[in-house]
Amino acid sequence: MFRSFKEYRIPAILGLAAVIFLLMFVCDFTRRADIGSREEIGSIIHKKHGVQRRFADQVVWERIDQGGKLANADSIRTADGSEVKIRLKDGTLLTIDENSMIQLDVEKNRIDFTSGSLQVQSGSSSKLTLQSGDNSVKLTDGNVALSKTGKEDLNVTVYEGNAQVTSGGKTESLSKNQKAEVGKDGIQVRDLPVVLIKPNPFQTMAAEGDGTSVAFKFEPAKGISKPTLEISRDAEFSDSKRVNTPGNATMDLAPGTYYWRVTGEDDKTNQKAVSETRKMTIVRGDPLRLQSPATGEKVAFHSNPPSVPFSWTQDSLAESYRLEISKDKDFKEVVRTVTTPGNSATIDDLPAGVYRWRIQTKPSQLDVPGRVSNAGVFEVIKSDLAAPETASPFQKEHFASTVTKEGIFFNWRGTGDMKSYIIQISPSPGFGSSFMNQKTEKNFVMVQGVPDGQYYWRVKGLTADKESPYSAIQSFTVGAAYMKSDIETVDKNKIRPLFPARTAVDMTGKKTLDFRWDAAAGAKKYNFRLFKNNGGALQPIFATTTQAPQVTLTDITILDIGYFAWEVQAEGGSTAATGRVDFSITLNRYLQNLKPGDIQFVNPDTIYREDEQ
Repeated sequence: MFRSFKEYRIPAILGLAAVIFLLMFVCDFTRRADIGSREEIGSIIHKKHGVQRRFADQVVWERIDQGGKLANADSIRTADGSEVKIRLKDGTLLTIDENSMIQLDVEKNRIDFTSGSLQVQSGSSSKLTLQSGDNSVKLTDGNVALSKTGKEDLNVTVYEGNAQVTSGGKTESLSKNQKAEVGKDGIQVRDLPVVLIKPNPFQTMAAEGDGTSVAFKFEPAKGISKPTLEISRDAEFSDSKRVNTPGNATMDLAPGTYYWRVTGEDDKTNQKAVSETRKMTIVRGDPLRLQSPATGEKVAFHSNPPSVPFSWTQDSLAESYRLEISKDKDFKEVVRTVTTPGNSATIDDLPAGVYRWRIQTKPSQLDVPGRVSNAGVFEVIKSDLAAPETASPFQKEHFASTVTKEGIFFNWRGTGDMKSYIIQISPSPGFGSSFMNQKTEKNFVMVQGVPDGQYYWRVKGLTADKESPYSAIQSFTVGAAYMKSDIETVDKNKIRPLFPARTAVDMTGKKTLDFRWDAAAGAKKYNFRLFKNNGGALQPIFATTTQAPQVTLTDITILDIGYFAWEVQAEGGSTAATGRVDFSITLNRYLQNLKPGDIQFVNPDTIYREDEQ
């Protein structure tokens, strides 16, 4: 038996190591970073499908969402069918087409263009240089488009303003409605045979229902006859619709992505004249609907005015949303306004009263009007009932996908006069859509089958004729793809806590609880303190002194389901105290198998008592 174990020991160790490194890679690959303390240079105002960002000091690409902040030296790339619009702090607007990549370097007033298609509308104070290999394009207060299909070839089209193109030591100036082809033969500048006016490059428009009517406008140059508008689903125009028209046309189009151009005949050369190709997207324009708070909803609070979460449906053409809250239906007495890139916001400290609210959009596209939602109404009321206190899941707790098959345990504490509760679980912090909205007479539920994702939950209590405010909103995640990196830089000047630290401890069947930390060099002994966390106020409940870097708590009657914190300070040595270390207590596995007769409620401050066998 022992010999058999030795034979398989090395493969087992190697297999375990491979699993550990794989998990570390997944955690690093899927974690979502931000710019931290670096200065913001711009943000994502519109995106379609897969768009990724890479920091200058990293090799891993990560997804970036609409509203994401950008810092200097960030790289952006797009995949098939994707597109992104970036607004820099100086007002410059960048539109990056699919299969393209750039790097931002605003400290040098430069954008490195690697491949694909890019449109740049510079701000009034911008002086940009667009660098593509050995070629450069200087732009001042203009609007240009760049496309690059190979290592050498570069096309530059000027819609507004002026640009200077430099390649191979030579510089050519371009003005409005001119195009430069840069390649092995140098820089070739020519006037556009047909000027395309509308729709704008990379235009996105909304369709009400199954389609919309699109107006096309263009202006052929002198000597160009038989202008023909061509519209196709693909950039090669393999299957295109054609309309013979002198300069204006209207066509009904279904939602989708289209390419359009104008062809004609050059009367001087008898050759075919072809305009640039523009891309446009038609999206299905769903109504802008308010979600939360619902019309007529009463938002209760006990002592301090509440935090009210607002949410609404997304508008695919919106750069940002403006939330307005008013005391009157005509919005003449606006009491609060918030601008946000997302479709949710939380407002604090609204006093008791009846309010109206609405959403206005700021479009990310030119020639697209903003939208205004209908008004919703809600009421903030003061209640003599305190909100329930959540206990499990612990804030920002992570669950593996396999755990949800058995169920996730939700538990909270209410006052004695609460007869029932309403628990809400939602993928949105504004609770605009709900995974669960359930009423229960118990102060716990077991929820099975929660899909991978990030979620938020809250609970409120009900008496025979009153309802409490909602509890504080807590979040949790399910699945490996939503893991958050908890790796922190170790502060060598502080004692490092080991366990429990920012985790939920299941005390089912346990008679003791161990606290552990790294030993501090030169420490003669440690002073340990344990606190109960009552809504942010720390109440000391246990203290002791020990010479070992650990403490075993044997009197677990001082514990209860809820939040706690602990800290350790060394006597001797130069290492500072740990600081506050948070954790929570749950009883998942025990309560999963409870029967109603197994629980004896003692008082509102004690969740349960397990009868001794």
